[in-house]
Amino acid sequence: MDREEAAVIFRTYSKKLFNIALRITASVPEAEEIMQESIIRYLTKAPRLDAEPMKAAWLRSTCVRLSIDWLRRTRRLQPLDSGTESIPDESGSPEDSMWGNMGKDTVAEVMSALESLPCGYRTVLVLRLIENYDYGMIAGLMHISENGVRSQYLRARRKLAGILKDRLGK
Repeated sequence: MDREEAAVIFRTYSKKLFNIALRITASVPEAEEIMQESIIRYLTKAPRLDAEPMKAAWLRSTCVRLSIDWLRRTRRLQPLDSGTESIPDESGSPEDSMWGNMGKDTVAEVMSALESLPCGYRTVLVLRLIENYDYGMIAGLMHISENGVRSQYLRARRKLAGILKDRLGK
C-alpha cells in the first residue's frame, strides 16, 4: 500500500475511529493512540479489503477491541457478577419517553453524562446504542455472558437516565 492510499484511509476513517475509542475510554490521548493503532494494523496486517463496508467494519471492530483491551489493562473494566438469570424486557421502559424527547441542544450534556458512567456501563451503552452491536457480540468482546451484558445495559440506561434527569431537570 502506498502513502497516498494510507493518507486516504486516514482521512476517511480517523475521525470515526477516534470517536469510537473516545466514547469507550473517555481519554483523548488514549483515543488518539487507539485510532492510530487501528489504522496502522489495517495498513500492515489486514487482508486486502476492497469493499468499503468490509474495510470500515474491520477498522471499527479493531478499534473497539483495542479500546476494551485498554480498559482491561488499566483495570477499569470489571466483569459483572453472574446471577442475572431473569432480565426484564427493555421495551416500554419509563426512560423511553425521555430518550425520544431530547433535543439537539442536549448532546453535550448527554456525552458528559455518558463519560461520568463507570467504564463497564459506558462501554456497553456505546457498543449497544451508538455502535449498534448485538448482545452476543458485546458479550464476546467483553468476555461476559449475554445475560450479564443485558443486565449491565439496563442498569447503565437507568443510571444515565437518572443523571440526565438530575442535570436537565426533566
